[in-house]
Amino acid sequence: MRSSLKTTLAATAVAASTALFGPAAQATFTFDANGNGIVVGDPTTAAFYTVGDKFFSNFTCNGLDCTSVTFIPVPGGGFGVQYNPGGALNITAGTGSKDIALEFEVQTTDQIARIVDFFLTSNAFATATVPGADPTAAVTDHLRICLDAACSSIVFETNLTTPPNNFSLPDFDLPGGPYSTLWIEDDVSTQVTTAGSQATISVLDKVVTQSAPEPASLLLVGAALLGMGFARRRGSR
Repeated sequence: MRSSLKTTLAATAVAASTALFGPAAQATFTFDANGNGIVVGDPTTAAFYTVGDKFFSNFTCNGLDCTSVTFIPVPGGGFGVQYNPGGALNITAGTGSKDIALEFEVQTTDQIARIVDFFLTSNAFATATVPGADPTAAVTDHLRICLDAACSSIVFETNLTTPPNNFSLPDFDLPGGPYSTLWIEDDVSTQVTTAGSQATISVLDKVVTQSAPEPASLLLVGAALLGMGFARRRGSR
């Protein structure tokens, strides 16, 4: 009886914790020749993952070399995605420009409107041939947050650029929120106009903040953990 009680309580705690905080970080994903997100090693499997109460899916890529692009859940438990262009955008010799357009969908797992804010960080880097002169190299991100895949209804739009290096977008409340579904679109480009200048980027994090757990869910976790402690004490007598 005691063993059965502890097993039930443990299962309840694990299930509640998973629902609240999400599973551990999952596999790396990449893009096929058509720019569709796939699971590495299984081109028949669409790329998606769940963190907390957010579901990330419909990853697409268009541009220079999408087959070198990968993405993973943001390291450290952030509720978002980290893109790595895999060197496809880097310009370290000569002049020219490169461009990749990335898109994905984020939605709450139960379709209840709880997505309220967003932030972005990068390690974009650009150096000029003559320090202090007009920029001869740049990394630019044209970011759009939309209500649909075609971005016919835009929630937020901005251009981020370097220099300065490591452009970012501080955490801010999305206008008109909260939302249950959003599409995040980035058009990331590099440009070098003078030989000797460089423009590179290898990390671009896009994160939506996890909504606060509902009081009822917190009570469920608390009750399960307390019950496990009670059962353990009884079993040790």
